[in-house]
Amino acid sequence: MCPSKEGYPSVCPPSRQRRVSQCSLIPLQRISVIAIAFIPILSKLQSGAGQLSTGAAQLAKGTDQMVTQLSRAVSHTPNVYHQQLVSAISNPVSLRLRQYGQINNYGQGFAPYFLSLGLYVGALLISIIVPFRDPPKQPGSGLAWFVSKLAVLGSIAVVQTLVADVVLLTDFAT
Repeated sequence: MCPSKEGYPSVCPPSRQRRVSQCSLIPLQRISVIAIAFIPILSKLQSGAGQLSTGAAQLAKGTDQMVTQLSRAVSHTPNVYHQQLVSAISNPVSLRLRQYGQINNYGQGFAPYFLSLGLYVGALLISIIVPFRDPPKQPGSGLAWFVSKLAVLGSIAVVQTLVADVVLLTDFAT
């Protein structure tokens, strides 16, 4: 065994017991300092365990209160039959089919949309072709200028609409 000094326990591996210089001696004073350092940690741990115990008791009390309140709520809830509940959830909205016209294919359903879109694009193209700001000759008044532009643009729009109607109504496209 390793020799030890007074107050120091000897900690030495068995293979090195003969050499005194290689033994490590742990002072008892260090052990006592380390133990004293753990005392505040242990007191915090003890107070935390007390808080945990108090919290667990409050949790149990709250759980009992929740069970009581839920039982009371169930007794006040009206009875709903299982089949009624299933049908209300599975079919919340009922649909009625009303057929307003015979549409043979997908394109006929889109025809009103594309007709209005084509007329709008035609109006935009008219604004490019017919100059709005520069009249060919100076008008007599602002009202005369407005009426002349309205007459020209209105007549072009009416002709464009009539051509689209003739094409759609006479089945000229098919």
